[in-house]
Amino acid sequence: TVSVLYWKASTTKHTPYSTTTMGGCAISCMSMVDYAQQSENEMIKAIRELGPQSIEIGTNDGKPESRIRRSPSMQALSQADIFKKFYGGEHGSMAIALEEMCKKLGSARAMSYRPIEKTAKEELTENGKTKMWEYIYLKPTQHLTYQQMWQKMMAFGEGLSETVGLPAGARVGLYEDTRYEWMVSCYGIWSRKMVGVTVYANLGDDALVYAIKEAELPAMMLNGKLVGNLIKLCKKAGIAVPKLIVTDAVPAGVDTEGAQIWSFDELCAKHAQARTPELPANPKELALIMYTSGTTGAPKGVMMSHGNIYATVFGLRRRLDQVLGDVNYDASEEEQESYLGVLPLAHILEFAAENILLMRGGRIGYGTPRTLTDTSARPHGDFKEFRPIFFAGVPRIFDTIKKAVEGKLPAKGEFRRRVFDRAYEERKAALAKGFDTPYWNDRVFANPRELLGGRCRLIVSGGAPMSSDTYEFLSVVFCCAVSQGYGLTETCAATSIQRFYDLQKENVGGLLSVCEVKLRDVDPWKHTDQPHPRGEVLIRGPTITQGYYKQPEKTKEAFLDDGWFATGDVGMFAADGTLKIIGRTKALAKNSHGEYIAMESLESLLVQNDLAMPNGVCILVDSHEAFICALVLTDEAKAMKFAQANNISGSWPDVLEQKDFRKAAVASLQATAKAAGRKPFEMVKNVAVLSDEWTPENGILTAASKLRRSEVDKKYKDIIAKLFKETL
Repeated sequence: TVSVLYWKASTTKHTPYSTTTMGGCAISCMSMVDYAQQSENEMIKAIRELGPQSIEIGTNDGKPESRIRRSPSMQALSQADIFKKFYGGEHGSMAIALEEMCKKLGSARAMSYRPIEKTAKEELTENGKTKMWEYIYLKPTQHLTYQQMWQKMMAFGEGLSETVGLPAGARVGLYEDTRYEWMVSCYGIWSRKMVGVTVYANLGDDALVYAIKEAELPAMMLNGKLVGNLIKLCKKAGIAVPKLIVTDAVPAGVDTEGAQIWSFDELCAKHAQARTPELPANPKELALIMYTSGTTGAPKGVMMSHGNIYATVFGLRRRLDQVLGDVNYDASEEEQESYLGVLPLAHILEFAAENILLMRGGRIGYGTPRTLTDTSARPHGDFKEFRPIFFAGVPRIFDTIKKAVEGKLPAKGEFRRRVFDRAYEERKAALAKGFDTPYWNDRVFANPRELLGGRCRLIVSGGAPMSSDTYEFLSVVFCCAVSQGYGLTETCAATSIQRFYDLQKENVGGLLSVCEVKLRDVDPWKHTDQPHPRGEVLIRGPTITQGYYKQPEKTKEAFLDDGWFATGDVGMFAADGTLKIIGRTKALAKNSHGEYIAMESLESLLVQNDLAMPNGVCILVDSHEAFICALVLTDEAKAMKFAQANNISGSWPDVLEQKDFRKAAVASLQATAKAAGRKPFEMVKNVAVLSDEWTPENGILTAASKLRRSEVDKKYKDIIAKLFKETL
């Protein structure tokens, strides 16, 4: 009866069951059925019985730093034992490990992709409004088996050696979006003992030229549409144009000015019979130079050895396997594990995630941020096509997914919405106790789960902190484990990750087995602070990379003589051994009273305010003033909801400049800070609420979604000056 009631309410616009009495009765009945069916989640139980998430070892020998912390699973091992276990392991490199997997799986699918057929603008009617919307039409899915993938990797490598004419040790640029050719090219480069040099596709022209010049690239793999601009940039900078291998055709009319260009497909076809050469087996050999954009100055090329990458893949897999479970290498095509690749492969998190799935015998489905869902993709989105078991992304992607689900919910007060809200609260409470809610999972959350393909067991977020609301929403609605991790390009990503099904949102979890961490005193944070030790996060282990390419001074500053890497991040260890990042050593500013303001720490707190967008708060400090101000990004939905809640009239976007709106925004931000125990000098006194976007493309954020404060200062110079002068 309960199922029928809910079904009728879900499918009938005007239903007698939506009255307060009958509707409330039906919801109570459903709640009772759910409670009766709740059962202890064995996976959550097992994870929560693991004990502390990091432990202290040794002493600090009187130094101004904490004792060393590591994963409890590594308690009995020496540093040498940890290196031996993970640095290259039993294979020496990922190339040898993948060759072994390809021999084992042969005809199983390894990579899938959908070529674009066309894009078309069509009318879309939404909420009674009609607008033009661009749809991307995709061709049928193409597949590569493990055997075909490996053969293409070997063909590309032989092509680099014999046709392009590159010797062992040559540095080859990878300047392309995430697609199967990127991964094939990388392993092809390694097969000939060359070095891959990765550059974000959105790194910017100046940074691109810098990387080409510093790394002295003799060749690059890139998309044909980028060739014209690349040639112009090289000519303007007075540097030789590298030999180019293009994944798509160079657009008609582009003057290639005599550059040497090969088609990726033709190069691989020419060397289709390539044999596997002697693969790199020395874990100390250089494998990748990953260029990472800094918040200031030129980009830095992080040198990763084969051992670093191997340690990251197998160290991170060790933790992810807790949720992903045992591998069934004999699974049918329908049951085979899959992963949806969307993040830039020049991001170490995406690179590691894809390799983990390959080591589990899974299939990587390559998508794009624009074709994730049915909203813009035809015949359907990437999630529906590839049905991933796990997915790695950045907070912006997950905020978009959350909005997509919320946009399909009925209005507040309607029967179906009341059912959803009850299910949400009861599932959240059950998860906190370690229980599952099979009734609500099937009756209410099945449709949202289909948005991610219906099979997702794990969501991993990196690059920036995920908002608390989004973290909780994903955990409850998608009925899967959600986890945030912490790491840097310099640490090959793998440092810590939250325990799965842990609804504590404010930490980055416990330490992975491949690293050790200690906190170094840096004013005003001390390892003796109570109740929790604080300080700069220092990391050691087999994932610590070899330094910055051709930048010895910066290498010496961050890569310490005794194997530790100084992150520049300020951390704090909680009683349960979890690590929390609370700021940056260089994101400190003093006000006129000499009081320190940890800007990133405060920003990560205030971004949780209902008015703020993800990565949408910038704290402003003037050394001549005793107070601070802020820039806050918002959108129409958040702003108008905020205005309504505060009885403020006005229309979008003009309302953002109204004095009463800004006063209310200041009060709200102060309330958020006060609730977190912040001090009076950490309360913003003035704010500019903006409808702008901050992205890597417009230069306000780095490719890793960190604020470029110098660019903010330039763009908003007049607004910032006004904030410190006016009185609200």
